[in-house]
Amino acid sequence: MGLVLAAALGLASAGWAGDLADLGPVPQDGLRVILLRHAQALSNLSPRPDLSPEELDHLTSLGREQAEAVGRALAPLEIDELLSSPAQRAIETTEIVAAALGLEGRVERGVRPLELGRAREGSPLSWQTRQAAWQAGRDPRPPAGESLVDLGERVRDVVQAARGAHAGGTVVLVAHSEVIGAFVGLVQEVPPPDRLDVHVANGSLSVVDADASGGLTVRSLDHRPDGP
Repeated sequence: MGLVLAAALGLASAGWAGDLADLGPVPQDGLRVILLRHAQALSNLSPRPDLSPEELDHLTSLGREQAEAVGRALAPLEIDELLSSPAQRAIETTEIVAAALGLEGRVERGVRPLELGRAREGSPLSWQTRQAAWQAGRDPRPPAGESLVDLGERVRDVVQAARGAHAGGTVVLVAHSEVIGAFVGLVQEVPPPDRLDVHVANGSLSVVDADASGGLTVRSLDHRPDGP
């Protein structure tokens, strides 16, 4: 593990211990981005239930409790927009948080899961196949798929668009572990194959500030609101 990666992962223990408001004001003419990993879904259970991918893409009872805890943590803040991955587990998380905030969430494809792509012969690639390449120190872009660099850059594009729409405000992005890891890794200049080592738990909050010129700073990582 390189020093840059170690520093990035160190944010998990160096994050704030109190309220979100303790992070201080939003950068002037900038944007505060709160990255929420969707709450626990059936697909996160181990062993995984013998269900179809569609059936697995729903929150567990613990996941719903996690989302409610996030809603309580965010309720004192002034949130300008709540954007969700199109995955059902993210939408369900967003709906619970949105109810606590008195907002309506909006689906944003820019924070969808990584596009795994296809092998040369056309068969869909599995997560295990992609992971083997990253563990070997490579970050390929397969046909119809994305590299982790691609993923981080598309999240950055969402953030920069939100900064233009909500300068001086705060937005919440409800996304996935690899999405948040790829973006945080981009900000921290972590080598691309190591960006999935930036782990965030289900229902956790990470904060990135964008300044008026678009510069990005990770403020905290993997904060877990009080709850189950």
